[in-house]
Amino acid sequence: MEKIIKELDKIDIQEQDKYEKILLQTDELYDLSKEADYKKGMVIALTKRALILVHQSNNTSTLKLMPEALSLAEEIGDYKNRSDLLMYKGIALTMVSDYDEARKCLGISLSICDQFKNKDSLHSAKVAIYCVLMDFADHGAKATKDKVYNDSMRYFARKAYDEATKLSDHCHVKKRWLGYTLAVMGSAFVHSGRIKEGEQYFDQAEKIIAKADDQLSLYAIYSERGRLELISKGNKEKALDYYNKAYRLVGHRPRLLEPLYKLYIEYYQKTQNTYMELYYLKKSKRLADSLSSENQSALLSQSRIKEKEAIESYKKVHDNTTDIVVFALGILAIGSGIFLFFYLNKKHKPDHQFSMEKNFKEVSGEYYPSPEKIERLLDLAKRNDSNFLITFQDTFPSLYQKLLNMCDEMTPNDMELCGYLKLNISSKEIATYKKTSVGSVDNRKYRLRKKLGISSETNLYIWISEIA
Repeated sequence: MEKIIKELDKIDIQEQDKYEKILLQTDELYDLSKEADYKKGMVIALTKRALILVHQSNNTSTLKLMPEALSLAEEIGDYKNRSDLLMYKGIALTMVSDYDEARKCLGISLSICDQFKNKDSLHSAKVAIYCVLMDFADHGAKATKDKVYNDSMRYFARKAYDEATKLSDHCHVKKRWLGYTLAVMGSAFVHSGRIKEGEQYFDQAEKIIAKADDQLSLYAIYSERGRLELISKGNKEKALDYYNKAYRLVGHRPRLLEPLYKLYIEYYQKTQNTYMELYYLKKSKRLADSLSSENQSALLSQSRIKEKEAIESYKKVHDNTTDIVVFALGILAIGSGIFLFFYLNKKHKPDHQFSMEKNFKEVSGEYYPSPEKIERLLDLAKRNDSNFLITFQDTFPSLYQKLLNMCDEMTPNDMELCGYLKLNISSKEIATYKKTSVGSVDNRKYRLRKKLGISSETNLYIWISEIA
């Protein structure tokens, strides 16, 4: 157990390729600790698991582990992990727009920090919480259009920076936190219209971050600077260069991909590139649908909504698909005269963009199945009915065929798992339906990744929602 704990202490959240391995380690540590009645080990395992889950935007699983984790942390007087857990819970609740509960969790998390004996741990924890609070204020500003949130963003950004400066010089995360807090301060000023001040903070941040090798901070700077170049300076070429730099850093973090897609949409609107605008509209819609379904499941896990309301919301998310496709085809008809130009110049596209042919295929793809079919499939999954696989094939024929084409060694069990993923059913729920352990389900997911050649940094739920 001590060996696993030491390995988990070295977690770097920027190493997405290790996420699946870390989750398996947390399962192993939890099982060993529970068998030995070592509650400290159980808390560590659950806290590290929550850290990875929030970075995968798996809000449902994050929130479901909280009651046990927080209860154990409070029972043994583990202030550090209890504060971290409440922060992760606050992040997950912010993502699902439960702002009142999120603010409560973050406030308690902040107050617990004063119990820390180690000063660097105290200041580092407060930096993290203030940065999360700034993100909370950013979401609040976008959701309510209330200008008071912009003032809160600057306040929390300043508090985060002040805490970062209090870290001792031998603290290995000091440079990373200083760079990141300067970046978020720059974002706060840009959001409130104070462009020059924002750019000055970005300049300072970039100098520090270059030495600290902090990809997430660089992503924040590049995405903000790209928009500044586009909106304030009209430098379209430089804006796209910044966006592409940000794209290369983001990996497959849904929380970061979603705003970046919107920046690309805005860019291609400005440059009147109808085809690429449509391409990112489609990607953004798919990602938003997947996250919306995940958020409904997360709220359901918190008893914020009834199961019937969750199903209705799930239906509503996909009822708009027809309208989107019709709109898309309309854009294609209007822009058909431009096609030849972009086809002849396709070699000049950014390296992350796909061929025009694939754009057409995405636009003209099959409609989403009816709510009735989805509801029946969910019911079969819950009852572990042997007809699930046949019904899945009938409900998603295109997806089923694509999976077979990707790997001719796909077994019925593999296909069944893909069906659960398509329905956005969590590992814990799959384990319940199949009467097995969460670790066993995670092992099935690992083997599926190997067969289909899916990297560990890719969110399986979003991946399967995007291929068909």
